Parts: sequence; C-alpha cells; structure tokens
Amino acid sequence: MTERFRFFDALTYGIRTLFWRPVRALAYIAVISLLSYGYYAWMQSDAGMEFFAGYLQSTQDMVQGDFGSYGGYFALLMGGSIIYSCIMIAGAYRVYVRDEPVLRLPLQLGFDELRTFGVYLLVLLLSLVIMLLGTIVLSIVIGILAFIAVQLGLNFGSAGGSQGAAAAFILGLLISVPLMLFYVYAGGRLMVGLALTIRDRRFRLGGWKASKGAGMQLLWAHILLYLVMIGLTILLSPGLVEIVTLAMTDPAAMQDPDVMMAMSTNPYGDLIWLAIPVQLAFTFLLFGPTAAVANWDARKRAAAEAPSPTVPPVAGPAKTEPAKAASAEGVGTGEAGD
Repeated sequence: MTERFRFFDALTYGIRTLFWRPVRALAYIAVISLLSYGYYAWMQSDAGMEFFAGYLQSTQDMVQGDFGSYGGYFALLMGGSIIYSCIMIAGAYRVYVRDEPVLRLPLQLGFDELRTFGVYLLVLLLSLVIMLLGTIVLSIVIGILAFIAVQLGLNFGSAGGSQGAAAAFILGLLISVPLMLFYVYAGGRLMVGLALTIRDRRFRLGGWKASKGAGMQLLWAHILLYLVMIGLTILLSPGLVEIVTLAMTDPAAMQDPDVMMAMSTNPYGDLIWLAIPVQLAFTFLLFGPTAAVANWDARKRAAAEAPSPTVPPVAGPAKTEPAKAASAEGVGTGEAGD
C-alpha cells in the first residue's frame, strides 16, 4: 500500500529534484536561459525591431479590417510559441520522471516533443471547454444575483459611492475567486497527463485519473508557487509589469507602436542578466507538483502489480505412521485431537 500524496510533496518536489539531479536540472536551466538571452538580443537587433514593428502594424491593420498580413505573423508567433513550449515542457519532465543512464541534451526535438505537442493541444482544448462552461455558469449566477437584487430593490451603483463600490467588489470576488480556483484545480490535474506522456513514452491523457486523491494538494501547491512567481516578476520585470498595468488602466496606449516596442523588446531592463535565469529556474519548479503526482502514480501502479506475499502452505496429514511422525518431527499429524 502506497503513502498518501501530501501537499509538502507537491510543493517541494522541484527543489528536491535540484538536489537529487543537480547536473541535469542545472543543465536544463542553463540551456533555456541561453536561448532566452539570444531571443532578447535578437529582439533588440535591427532585424528583431523590424519584425516586431511589422507585427504591431499588422495588428493595427487588423483592427481596421485588413487581415492581410496579420495571419502570417499570428501563425508564426503562435506556432513558434507552442513548439518552444512543448520542447521546454518535455525537457523539464525528462529531468523529473526519467532515470536516464547518461547525461543527454536538455532540450531536444524528437518523439517526446511530438507526443507532448499532441497532448498539449488536447489539454488546451479541454481547458478552453472548461473555461467556456465556467463562463456560462458565471453568467447564469450573475443573472440570478442581478434578478434577486432587482427584486429586493438593491442598486449597487447608487449605494452611497464607496459603499456601493465595496459591495460590488465583494460580490465580484465571491463569484470570480471560486471559479478561478476551479480553473487552476482542473488545469493542474489535466497537466499531469504531460508528465505521464514523458514517463511512459506514449500518449497519455490519464492525468485526471492519475491525480485522484492529489487534486487539492496540487491546487494549493500551484497557487503558492504562482504567487511567488508573480512576486518575482514584479521585482525582476518592471517593464512587463508596466505593460500589464498599462493594458488594464489605459488600453488605448497599447495601440501606440513606440510604447509597445520600448516595453516588449526587453521587459527586464538592466536586470536581464539576473531575471532570466531566476525566472526560468522557478519555471522549472512549477513543473514539480505534476511530476510528483506522476511518480506517485508510478509507485501506486507498482504496488498494485506486485505479487502478494506468499503464504506457506498448510501441511497435510503426515504420510508416516502417527506415532513415528510425532516422535520424529515433533509436530501433530493433522488428525483431530492433536
């Protein structure tokens, strides 16, 4: 019988893997850091600036109804992003769930990545379906609450300024927070399928089944790790924080190509040399909880398939004469009365 999956296991599995497999883990972080350095160096070159300016221009043309060049930029950026994500995911899970006899390239392009690509797309599709269903449920709940408010004669907008805003804010939290928790919960369990795919070297969509009994531990581990990741982003990526803040407070400013160009070519500023390896190391740790579930599932399967302990057979009646058997072996004959 295997042990229960604990929150501590999910939260610390990534850090413990850094100690269990330091060479493979650090090699992975080093390679993706070098690729990121190269990407941002290209973004600030003449070729990168020209490409990004063309992309921004295509987005403005799309807003005005001209989809001519936007499709090509979108396909290139989205396709490149998905392929790179699959290479990155497969490389991380190889460190976590594979016992490789020799050190291999941290990032590869082979069957692992192909299988990861297929499972990744299916997980994204399932996640979109879950989000769509959640949006429908949210709309229904908001409609019901609005109807109740009207019947009770409530009007948050005229409830005395700050009191009305506070009431609306609290109501929004009560609706949105449980929904977001469900998204993280469902997404975490589905993503276990990626770890299973790398572990078993075949397409695996059994993340939900494999994570049975570990869903809440996954949820809280992911939430805590995401919060730390957000804190690191705020500290190390002022440009990225500025982009997000500007998009929320002044969406019109996002239409300015010069503003977007200045912020997106290097969101890390002078801290780029430190921010990239730190953030990518933490990104590696984010794969830890799902990898922990995959290894826990492997132990469960091994325990279930192991043969039960053999029970010594019960000796039958002795074939020798009772008196001789009793005196020779010192045991009973199995006859009644012994």
